[in-house]
Amino acid sequence: ITSVVATWKGQTDIAIGNIIGSNIFNILFISGLSAVVAPIPVPVRGGIEDVIVMLLFAILLLPLGITNKKRIVRWEGLVLLFMYFGYSIWRVFWL
Repeated sequence: ITSVVATWKGQTDIAIGNIIGSNIFNILFISGLSAVVAPIPVPVRGGIEDVIVMLLFAILLLPLGITNKKRIVRWEGLVLLFMYFGYSIWRVFWL
């Protein structure tokens, strides 16, 4: 809700910071706390492929984020969305 309200008010930096901060908190704190309670196994099947795909997506996002006045335009968002769907389909059926 905070991110949506910040976006409506034109404060996109706050919205992005809120989303990124929430993700970092969930990954580090919640996953760490869960691992303290019970070990979290790393999947043998597909684990390294997922890391490689995430790295490629992150590398792709860097030039997209610094062009077009630091905005991801509609066609770039569609490309990212189709890439995500393609990855999801590949992950379910071939991995």
